[in-house]
Amino acid sequence: MGGHRERVTTTWQLSFSNLERTSPEAIALLRVLACCSHEPIPYQLLLSPLEGRAPREVLAADLRRQRAYGRLPSTPLRRVREVRPWLSAVMVLQELPCDPLAVNAAVSALRGHSLISHPADGLVSVHRLVQAVTLDQLPPPEQQRWRDVAAVLLESVLPADPLDAAAWPRYAELLPHILTVLTPASAGMDKTARYLGASGDYRTARALYEEICAALAARLGPEHPSTLTARHELARWTGELGDAASARDMYAELLPLRVLELGATHPDTLAIRHELARWTGELGDAASARWQYAKLLPIGERVQGAEHPDTLTIRHELARWTGELGDAASARDMYAELVPIRERVQSAEHPDTLAARANLALWTGEAGDPVGARDRYAALLPVRERVQGGRASGHADHPARAGALDG
Repeated sequence: MGGHRERVTTTWQLSFSNLERTSPEAIALLRVLACCSHEPIPYQLLLSPLEGRAPREVLAADLRRQRAYGRLPSTPLRRVREVRPWLSAVMVLQELPCDPLAVNAAVSALRGHSLISHPADGLVSVHRLVQAVTLDQLPPPEQQRWRDVAAVLLESVLPADPLDAAAWPRYAELLPHILTVLTPASAGMDKTARYLGASGDYRTARALYEEICAALAARLGPEHPSTLTARHELARWTGELGDAASARDMYAELLPLRVLELGATHPDTLAIRHELARWTGELGDAASARWQYAKLLPIGERVQGAEHPDTLTIRHELARWTGELGDAASARDMYAELVPIRERVQSAEHPDTLAARANLALWTGEAGDPVGARDRYAALLPVRERVQGGRASGHADHPARAGALDG
């Protein structure tokens, strides 16, 4: 293996010397590609932020993203220290090809020296050994500058809303490179973890949030707002994986910290109370869950409004646990009141509306009206088949998480 690597290194050095004279932009591109995963790299997409924009504009946009996600330290000295890598990356970004013709020329030069695979559909692959040798030729500070540049480019092309299903194909395409390039404390890693959870990969979402929480606690402090938000998400995906007891305990620990930081009636605090009640119920304590939702509902109505989606979700859960406690008639009546509000506020085909209709059918049957329940399910089924396709189900289900959770 050592001899093979030496031969590759020698070949690479000859190629590098030649490219240094003929195509310095190709060398710069190879260094960015070397920072990525060995999986196919969407090089055209990665370089697209540079087209028609100055490097300073690209870096300024990345700083705004990091600031919006609360990733910059609060003290001036630490902010300067965190911003320094972005400033040093300006010169490095200027070395990259920034228009389609220059990009194609750089790719052709790399391909001509067999340093990358044949480009297809905007993708190329780089062998692990070529990646390693490319970076090994650079001193550690220079390696880090290129990793910072790769991270900036990657963050620049991540869709803004990881909960939008239309954005998921891009996240899926970029996932191996995100996991290779981005640090756990980055905004992009947080968005990726949210995408994974929303798309159904609860296990990886939880694993990433464990890393994110540890990184943010070390960088910003264990009670920094961004750290607390990450802890919220960690609790969420822990529960979704089936560990209701741990989720409940994590939310119970988080609640007083949020109250201290934001106040008892802040939407983020109310979202934690909602989740705490939910996982309490999932553990079998329906009475406590119902009591918690009954206490939460008037606060939600006062703070967010009686028809805010989060308030409607509280009403949904209050009805659910009322039924679970054995009062099917009251649960039926509560869902009967909720359904037309959901239809007016969120539309007749919104998933939350369909969930409320399913629960109305369920508790209609539990209250002693099997014919009424059958008719409600019969009316609901074609709507769910049309809206949700193969995911349609006749079973009762639950609304989407409160909006504050994704704020």
